[in-house]
Amino acid sequence: MLKITDLPLEIQLQIISQAPVLKLTSTYYYILYHQLYQKHLINEFSVGIFNIIKNSLIPLISYIKSLDSIRFCQRSLVARALKLSSYESQILGNNKRNNGEPELDITQIEFISDSWPIIYSLLKSPKFFFDINDFISIQKFDNNFTSLNYKYHQSKNIMSFNRIHSFTFQKSIFLSNGYYILNLAVSIKNYNFGLGTIKFQIFNKIESNNDDNDIKKLISTFYLSNNIDELMPKNKIVVLNLGKFKVENDNLNHSLNEIYIEMEEIGSMPIHGINFYYFDIKPMSSHIFQNYYDYKYFNYNYFYWFLN
Repeated sequence: MLKITDLPLEIQLQIISQAPVLKLTSTYYYILYHQLYQKHLINEFSVGIFNIIKNSLIPLISYIKSLDSIRFCQRSLVARALKLSSYESQILGNNKRNNGEPELDITQIEFISDSWPIIYSLLKSPKFFFDINDFISIQKFDNNFTSLNYKYHQSKNIMSFNRIHSFTFQKSIFLSNGYYILNLAVSIKNYNFGLGTIKFQIFNKIESNNDDNDIKKLISTFYLSNNIDELMPKNKIVVLNLGKFKVENDNLNHSLNEIYIEMEEIGSMPIHGINFYYFDIKPMSSHIFQNYYDYKYFNYNYFYWFLN
């Protein structure tokens, strides 16, 4: 009798994608489940995503190591079966390129090739915290009464604005083609103003010029309600659903897109009493995207939810 393991690998991957519960039945299927997410990465982001992973290897490995307290046995099972080597051993043992950098095969590195589902989730649903270097310009309202506080709280960057006249924020990330929701985590103090006059825009980078001025295509523009300050609870972190957007390009062989998220204060009054925490991008299905406002109306969580 023909066994499933006797089928071609592509068919086995298709079976495990339709029935992921098979990963609980044997070591073989558990490893195959992890390899499936490596295939998802290539199909959705193109092979260029491996270069991005290489550029972030050290912080990525550090993060995945921190998860060993809850997944050490599962990760070690895959690492032993695939005979993965550590990042340090590849650095010391491999040849170097002409530019002096070591040749790394990330598909054979521990904490990478045994964690493709986690890496896929990080890339598909990125979350990034605010950094002072992402603010292109910050204009103070009054030099005598202005304080710009850049706080570091619980390992998270928090940008606090008090009496700031205007600012421009820009962050670039990489996303695959698909549908997404943009969320913003923010909190306001008892006495605050300015959140309702901030403009949010998303651009898709088309190409780069020699003068470092990127050619960008506007995807979406979002505005909050003018009275958002009155609707939000005070001194609580609130995750705001800013809106939906679609990422796509015309290159069938390249689905990796560099996306710019821009935030700009466009009001005439100063910003005061607002703390910015992070942006959160969540993928969504085409069905929800097309019926987005029906889902927003019936599901209160699509407006915002609270973090205690």
